[in-house]
Amino acid sequence: MAEEQVINSLKNLAYEIMAYREKQLKTENISFSGMFMLSYIAKRGPQKLSDLAVRMEQTKSSITYVVDALERRGYLKREYDENDRRVIWVKATDKAMGLFSIRDRFEKAIVVSLSEIDPIKQEAASEVIDRIAESINSERTRDDLIGRTEIR
Repeated sequence: MAEEQVINSLKNLAYEIMAYREKQLKTENISFSGMFMLSYIAKRGPQKLSDLAVRMEQTKSSITYVVDALERRGYLKREYDENDRRVIWVKATDKAMGLFSIRDRFEKAIVVSLSEIDPIKQEAASEVIDRIAESINSERTRDDLIGRTEIR
């Protein structure tokens, strides 16, 4: 019974997060992969197009398509490397960074909720969530490896 309750709670949490993200994506007219890319660049700083392709597990042409769309909307900016003009860096604009102030409000709401929970219970919940995330990541990685060997 407890496992079922945890699974339902995680499903509810995932749904609420996705609904929140979906609303933001529709409002800003950004694809999910576009938002993932913006988040990645905002968190880690300017990125090379080729590195983005590797990180997002997509072709360079697919990444270029997403970058083009985000650049047209004013969320990203391309800059050539000063030392090697073949290298293109992709940077988040101020407009893109403004999107994350919305995310920050969302995270603050979570912090307020957590502040009402005993720190020991918070730590236990964090451990459970991390363990579940690791398990899902392992399964996804395993599926990716199986898919690649089946294609060959």
